[in-house]
Amino acid sequence: MKQCKSKWQQKWLKLDAYHPDLELLAADAEKFCARWFNNSPRPALLVIVGDFGSGKTHTAKAIFRFCSAAAFSALETKKWGADHVPSAIFLDWPEVATEFAQSNFTIMQDAAETDLVVLDDVGSENDPWKVCSDKLCQILSRREKKFTVVTTNVSPANWTERFDGRINDRLMRNSVICDISTVPSYSLKA
Repeated sequence: MKQCKSKWQQKWLKLDAYHPDLELLAADAEKFCARWFNNSPRPALLVIVGDFGSGKTHTAKAIFRFCSAAAFSALETKKWGADHVPSAIFLDWPEVATEFAQSNFTIMQDAAETDLVVLDDVGSENDPWKVCSDKLCQILSRREKKFTVVTTNVSPANWTERFDGRINDRLMRNSVICDISTVPSYSLKA
C-alpha cells in the first residue's frame, strides 16, 4: 500500500495512492477540508469524477467523517459564527432519487440548508421523468456558495449529454473538478 503524502491524508483518507491521480485527489480533498474548516468557500464545490472502484466514495465518506468529527473544533475558530456548529450530511444519490420517484421531497430542505452536503454517485440514478435532474439543479443552485462534494461516474466531456445545461453550468461554477477517470478499479489493480 502506498500511503498518501501528508499526515492529514494518512489519518483521514487512508487512501492507497497506487495511482498518481489518487495523490491529486488526496490533495484536493485536504484543501477542501481546510477551506471548510476555515469557512472559506471559494471554491465551495468539489466534484470527484471517476470510474467504479477508483476511490470516489471512499474519499467522499472520509471528507464527511472529517467534517463531522471536526465540527466542534471549527466552531471554536468562530469562523462559522459565534455559536454555530457546522452541520454535514451524506446522501447516496440513487437512494435520494428513489425517494423523489415516490414524490418524497423532504430531503430538499436539508440539502439546501446543511453546511456540508455530500452527494454520492450522481448520474447513476434512474430518472426517466427528469425529476432528479430538476431537484439536483435546485440543490446545486441553492448550494452555490456552500460546501458541497459531488461524486460521479459521468466524465465532464459527457455532462452536457447526461445532465441538462443548468446542471452542467452549476458543476463548473465555483468548483474544483478532480478527474480520476484514468485510475483503474482498486479491486483490479495488479
